Parts: sequence; structure tokens; C-alpha cells
Amino acid sequence: MKKKILLCAAICAMILAAAAGCSGQSDSQSSAGTSSAGVQSETDTQSADVPVSSEQAASDAASDANTETAVLYIGMNGQFREYPYTFTQQPTPDQLIQAIADTTGWNLSLADITTTGKGGVTVSFASDSALFTGPPEPQKEEFHVYDLEQLCRTILDSIQATLQNNIIDPTLGDPGNLHVYYCMEGDKPLEIANLNITIPMEQPYSTDMWNYLSRDPGQG
Repeated sequence: MKKKILLCAAICAMILAAAAGCSGQSDSQSSAGTSSAGVQSETDTQSADVPVSSEQAASDAASDANTETAVLYIGMNGQFREYPYTFTQQPTPDQLIQAIADTTGWNLSLADITTTGKGGVTVSFASDSALFTGPPEPQKEEFHVYDLEQLCRTILDSIQATLQNNIIDPTLGDPGNLHVYYCMEGDKPLEIANLNITIPMEQPYSTDMWNYLSRDPGQG
């Protein structure tokens, strides 16, 4: 009789232990589910913090407001093609000249900072500029020149037109009123020896001046 009672007690204990185990497993699963839900909720919150498209548009607009677009005039003898060029700020004369160099591939190295005065600007070319060394090899097809005279004239005409039209607002005045003077390293008149042409540094450059000097190089 005692053995039966002990056997029954053992069986009851096993049943209670099994029930307790199931309950613990259920609580663990419930806790895991709660934790997972918490992670999902946090992820949703983080997703909500991502900037919306309107904010990105505002940022892009602010970036555009910090840029300045100038027009480069490249050509000769009054015939120019216009090339918009974007700067991060209002460009200086030196930056405009470098933009022409970047666009065409020509070496437009300067001997000094372009200065203002005498009612205009003075551009001083370095000894390694394309005026003295010729066009690059290979040339960009769009800006191909056939000889040194065409290259030099295009460089001088293009710089003059670009500076005039960007320094003087055409709606406020005549860009032609800005005089552009040229010289070379050492503060000397611009001498293009291979063409036997010397551009006087005390006179503003003009297309008429080039025509005159090219017809009669002995006079300056």
C-alpha cells in the first residue's frame, strides 16, 4: 500500500515539473516576442528620422545659391562661341583665364596676378604659355588651330572678350569700355618672336591692333 502511495506521489511530482517547464518556455517565448517587437519599434523610429525629400531639395537649392555661372567667349575677330562655366564664387580675372585654359586645353599660365588700373586690366603671360610654346598635342578637336598666328590671336581675343563681358555687366554698361592690356614675364611688352609681333603694353589690345601689327610687324 505504501509503495502505491509513493508511486502516485512520484507521478504527481513529474506532472507538476512538466507543467512548470511548459510555463517557463511559454514565458520565454512571450519575452522574446516582446523584445522583437521593441527592436522593430526602434527601427521604425529610426526610419522616421531619415530626411524627407523636401529637406534634400532645400539643401540642393542652398548649394546652387553658392555657385556662380560665367560665360566664356572663345573665338577671334569678333566671332565667338559662348561656353557657360560654373564657379563656387564670383570669379576673378585669373580664374576666368584658367577656365578658358581648362575648356580649350591651352596653356595660359600667367607670370603674375592680373592687375587692375588704367581703366582696365593687365594680363601678364608666363614664358611657358601657349603663346610661346604653341598648342598642345593632341589638340581638342573643337578648339583645333592650324598655326601659331591663329592660336595667339584666338587666345588674346578670347581673354579680352571674356574679361570684358564678365567684369562689366552688359545691362549696365558697354563691355568694350574695359581696356585689356597684355605683357609678358618681367613686365615687358608681349613679344611673339616667331611671328615677329610685339604687343605694346601701354596700349589697350584690340583686333585692329593685331591686324595692323600682322600687316606691318616692324611698327608698334
